[in-house]
Amino acid sequence: MFYQIMSQMENNFPEFYKNWSFIHAVINIVFFGISFSTGYYSIWLTISTLSFLYFISFLPFYVTGFPLKIGYANIITLFRLFLLIVLAFYHTDIENLFLFFTFLFLIILDGIDGYIARRFHQTSEMGECLDMETDAFMVLVLSWIHFSEGRLGYWILIPGSLKYFYTVLFYFKEWGNKEFLRKKIRALIAVVFFVSLITPFVFASSISQPICMVASMLIIISFGLSAVLKFLNRITIN
Repeated sequence: MFYQIMSQMENNFPEFYKNWSFIHAVINIVFFGISFSTGYYSIWLTISTLSFLYFISFLPFYVTGFPLKIGYANIITLFRLFLLIVLAFYHTDIENLFLFFTFLFLIILDGIDGYIARRFHQTSEMGECLDMETDAFMVLVLSWIHFSEGRLGYWILIPGSLKYFYTVLFYFKEWGNKEFLRKKIRALIAVVFFVSLITPFVFASSISQPICMVASMLIIISFGLSAVLKFLNRITIN
């Protein structure tokens, strides 16, 4: 099955991404669970990094004709991913204030790469997906860091990993691409969640915890509304 799924990269990108994102989601769910049980989170981080490397290896095949082969925006995204992985592995050796500003820098870069892609006409479906997967990984990494350091409870892992469960849930059937909320609203909610997840680095739990709780509820509602709409559309079609 694995070989059949991966061999489909010969076809168009949407099919390749659908299959890779499913396997990547399973990897993050399973190996994070294993790491959670054993306490060895380097297992999850290593396997997830290898999965990203596999995806990135096909970037030149699906993104062509841009400056520097893959485009300035994708280079920024790859830099974000690299820095994120480094922070994930070595966060215990880094001061909280430095982590706050570095993750804030990553959030700002998330907005810049999108602007660069549009400004230089370098938008691509693969670049957008890479950016989205990097964001999802950053959310889970931040959620895990705060949980492991005792700043937030295990509840933060639920919104932190929601994207991966959502991917697995809607993989096996065609559910359609309709979303309950507009893209701009979903993007705003995501940014609010990103920012909330860096507040525990510099604010007391009495301040950061309520902020993260509210932002988490917004993310859960966003995913929940989208899931309900997909199920309703499926029932209507059938």
